[in-house]
Amino acid sequence: MRNQDNYINSKQYIIEQLFPYSNADNQSEDFNTLKMKIWVIDGPVRLEEYVNGETPDKDVESPMNHWATLQNDLVYLDRYIRTKDNTLIQDPPEANFDELWEQRIKGKERFLNTEKEPGVFYQDWEQKYNQRPTLLSKDDYEELYQSFKTKETLGEWETSFDITKKITDYVIDIESKQAEDAIESNQTPAEIKTKLDENADDNVNKNDYNYVVEMNKFYDELWDIVQSVKPGEPEEWVLGQLYELGSISFVELEHYKCILEHTSTEDNEPGTGIDWEMHWELMEGVEEIQLILANVPTKRVQIVLIEGHSSHKGPIIESQGTGGYRFQYRMASDGSTISLPVTPPVPPAT
Repeated sequence: MRNQDNYINSKQYIIEQLFPYSNADNQSEDFNTLKMKIWVIDGPVRLEEYVNGETPDKDVESPMNHWATLQNDLVYLDRYIRTKDNTLIQDPPEANFDELWEQRIKGKERFLNTEKEPGVFYQDWEQKYNQRPTLLSKDDYEELYQSFKTKETLGEWETSFDITKKITDYVIDIESKQAEDAIESNQTPAEIKTKLDENADDNVNKNDYNYVVEMNKFYDELWDIVQSVKPGEPEEWVLGQLYELGSISFVELEHYKCILEHTSTEDNEPGTGIDWEMHWELMEGVEEIQLILANVPTKRVQIVLIEGHSSHKGPIIESQGTGGYRFQYRMASDGSTISLPVTPPVPPAT
């Protein structure tokens, strides 16, 4: 029964309910009592405990899931013990107790400032137990540390997680919750098919939206490349200049393309030098050089199925071969997604 497990907080439960019993002898009566202390501790809140469809576990200062709270505080105790004993992992370096303390506080601040939907932020009780700050103080952890070292000296504990993990890794409420979830998740074949169809429609909508996003990325990248290409302006041939392969020069309005890198001399002057043909190629009929762009595509835009919307182009009827836009962001006027009709709507009779 909820709140009948003698739990006040993790420190009290460890010291008063767990530490008085030794687990050195797995056959001892103390060990069996210790197992019962863990077994009956309150676990997840089950659906039967919900009030008007909402969980009653909304007080983070007095959470109802004592097992998850205990496990979270054991993470802190483990880090406190290994920080004090200088046994933290070094490669990669592990955060010490104070760093973990600060990381969890900042993590909670980020969680509370995150929108789960437009204008609605997460509440502190919605944060997962294993991501929450601890409810104990640093003085509490020092007291737990001293008690733990006493038990460790007696050979009863090796790590802080031995307090629970060597005994059992479940409690009654967890078993009950798992059984309840299994029943709730049981679906008939018809329900499974309906769910699959809904998920398929959602995925089609997401894919159509993502296709347009990716197409626009390609468009922007290609357009950047096109814009970076500048028409070449050929210069008049100059004596003593280095000409690279492919460069273009002109002499008396005749254009020549360099076919061998060289430094210009009178002997290789285009058209007149004794060995110019080794270095240049006459570009016959060329009077000017232009860069011509043709058939530049129109950038895609997301299309919504809202009548009168500036992007509305109507549905696609592929089976009739009428063409149209392939990718559409299917969204109704209320913001929900909708499916395209298979056939065009029939106009009312006149």
